Amino acid sequence: MSTLNLTSLLEIQNKNTDLSIKSHWLTVKNSNYNLGLVNEFVDICQQYDQDERWILMIDPQEKDIALLNQSRQVNRSKILRINSKKVKLNSTNIKTTLAKGNCSAIILCNTQFAQQQLSSFNQYAKQGNTQCIVLNSSQKLH
Repeated sequence: MSTLNLTSLLEIQNKNTDLSIKSHWLTVKNSNYNLGLVNEFVDICQQYDQDERWILMIDPQEKDIALLNQSRQVNRSKILRINSKKVKLNSTNIKTTLAKGNCSAIILCNTQFAQQQLSSFNQYAKQGNTQCIVLNSSQKLH
């Protein structure tokens, strides 16, 4: 019988489960699911649906949106979607949107931000009482 040390156990868990970072106003989650991020979207939408503000999704994958639209568990009338290829999007715009407080949650999909940017997102999210969620899927795009 072999024993596993903590480092080995974490490596095994990281290969098989989600990796996540969470503060009060900022959540960064790396998903290994083949289903994309639709289950995450459903959970977030259900959690923030009671708040009468918008849920803003930035760069969700089309297949995830199609599946979300089929879900009867989500009120889609409060969901806004932005494609960063069509709308100029940078960290300054994200900070401004977080601070304004018009959204209960802002979901950034498949984006990479430096730790310093994430820390500033946390501060602006607190100011606007807006949850900032960064969801990254390890699934490769075709």
